[in-house]
Order: sequence, then C-alpha cells, then structure tokens
Amino acid sequence: MCREFVNPLQADFVDLTTVDPICDAFYKSVRLEAQSTGMGSNLLYSNQQCYRTCKELFRKDIYRILMRLGYRDRHLLLTASHRYYRIAFASGKETIEIVNSFPIVDTHVHLWHPEHLRYPWLDEVPAIRKPHLLDDFRAACGDASVESFVFVECDVHPDERVREAEWVASLAKQEPRIKGIVASAPLEDGEGARAVLEDLAGNPLVKGIRRLIQAESLDFCLQPGFIRGVQLLNEYGLSFDICIVDSQLANVIEFVKQCPNNQFMLDHIGKPNIKNDVFQPWAREIEMLSQFPNVFCKVSGVATSADFERWKPADLKPYINHVIGCFGFDRVAYGGDWPVSTQAIGYSQWVETLVWAVDGCSKDEMKKLFRENAMRFYRLGE
Repeated sequence: MCREFVNPLQADFVDLTTVDPICDAFYKSVRLEAQSTGMGSNLLYSNQQCYRTCKELFRKDIYRILMRLGYRDRHLLLTASHRYYRIAFASGKETIEIVNSFPIVDTHVHLWHPEHLRYPWLDEVPAIRKPHLLDDFRAACGDASVESFVFVECDVHPDERVREAEWVASLAKQEPRIKGIVASAPLEDGEGARAVLEDLAGNPLVKGIRRLIQAESLDFCLQPGFIRGVQLLNEYGLSFDICIVDSQLANVIEFVKQCPNNQFMLDHIGKPNIKNDVFQPWAREIEMLSQFPNVFCKVSGVATSADFERWKPADLKPYINHVIGCFGFDRVAYGGDWPVSTQAIGYSQWVETLVWAVDGCSKDEMKKLFRENAMRFYRLGE
C-alpha cells in the first residue's frame, strides 16, 4: 500500500492561474480527482517502483482532465499534459535536491544476516525477517545521497555481541561508507562489562554502545549495575545510545543526571506514541532531558511510532518540531533507521518528509541536522 506524501499542486498550480486561463479549473479538477481517487495531488509512494507507477498514473489523470476541459488537439494535449506533470512534480523533487547538495551522514543503519547471527526478536516481525545487507541498503537509498553511515547494533543474541561488531567491521572493508559502529554490551553487569568493552574498544570503528532499554522494566536504567556500566564508557571514549519508549523517559532523566561525563544520543526521539496522538507527558519530559548539554537527539524512527498504514506527514511534524525546538539544531542528527523503518516508510520518503517538516530552516541548519552533528557526535573523522 502506497502512502500519502505531499501535495505539490498546492504551491505550484495556484501561481499558474495568472498565466494560463484553464489552470484554475484544472487545479480544482485535480483536487477533486485527488479526493475521490486517492491519486493526483496526494502523491502516494513507499518505494521507487511505486513512485514511478504513481507518477505515470498522475500524468494519465492530467491527460484525462485536460481532455474534459476542452483540449482536443493531440499534440497540444500531450504538450500541456507533460508541462503540468513536470511542474507538479518539481516541488517533490526539490526537497531531495536540497539535501543532495551536501551528502547525508546517516547515524542509524541496521544490517543483519539471520543465517550468520541470531536475532531472536525477528521471529516476531516477519515483514523484515530476512537478510538486509549492503546491496539492499544501496538500493533502498534511491535518490538520497548517503555519503557515510553509522551501523547500530541489531539486538543479536547476547553471546554474539562482539561477533556482530567484528562482522560489520569486515563489511566495512567492502563498503567504505561504514564509518562507525554502535555495538551492544551487557552494561547491566557494571564492572563485569569491562571484558566485553575492552574487546569492542579494540575495534577502531566502534564509536559507541547501545544496550536496549525499551523492552526492560521502567526502573532498569536506574539499577546501580547499569549506571556503573554506562559510566565506564567514558573510560573507553565511547558514547551511549538511549533506546527507550516514551513511558521510560522520566526515569531516563534521573539516569542521565548520574552520568554527567557521558555523551548520550537519544534514539528515535524517545519513541512517542504518535499512533494514538499522545503528546504529553512525552513533550514535557523531552524538554527536561534536553536541558542536559551532554544529550543529543536522533531524529529517526518517527514514522514507525505512528500508524504504519495510515500515518500522514502532518502527524509527525509536531513531534519533529518539538525535539528540534528543545535540542536546537546543534544537538539533533538524522537517522534513517533502515530497514526497521520500511515497515512504515521508504528511505527517500523519510528524507523528504523530514525536509518538509523543517521547512524554513537555513541551509547551515540543514547541514547540521543531516551531516555535521553526526560526524561530531560519533567522531567519524577520527
């Protein structure tokens, strides 16, 4: 099922009414067609193949509407149809071109190979329970220009945490765009986690650690052993990715207070309950967390916090705008969350949605969001 994305007609066709006498009628007709058919001005696509299909259907809609409006000469009809088609799609393309003027650094990419490593959780998610490897990621990027990316651990079986990092390091020899690894470690073991941390720190690509909290109890992050394990990361020059659900935010704030020397990245904007339109207390607690200067926020996984099948960009925008308003453009970073994100959104579509959501920001702010903050936080130049 393709998804709503943008209405490029809203800006482009209105201006044309002063140039072409049929444009006003054409614009109204397209809007009516869009409302009745789900095509036309609501561009629906979730991947490149669907995107191309929808463009063709949209062009056929234009052709048919122009005929109804009185165009009968075949050459004139084809010319006009192509003109309107090209103009309508211009605004959708501009969004991706803005970001392509400076290549993206993606802070959150997963790669997994169930035939090579064990991922127990994938048994519960059949839609993505298959290998997702480098060639798949290259294809998924589509029009998005991804210069480099950070691999983030995939919740492998606990016995295979170091092996996962070693596997990704071997992939980096094939794919130089892999500039960093956020690995997994049993930080709840406190001082007992040192052996694993020393193994991981010996891999120069490992820049940080993520121990998933989202499936744990509310007080997991406040356990003394876990807090001590996180504090150890500073000795190894490693950051910590916080991956939680919104109900855990309050305790995460207390946890962060006890680790003033650590560098934190909040994944997926704290996973608010967008699906059910729940804004508070998430928003208030995000504002409190943002007061800690050692905490950054990853703008990722937002569509998968909404209804997979029915979300609209407007559903995501208040949450995106809130985290950027709280953390500022100096402490937010783009993340694609591929391929988990594919349950709700395509890669290029997420880039375009985020660009749309932050419309009005400067090019320098865009570069911080999509590139510079990622390099700075994960020390990708080192």
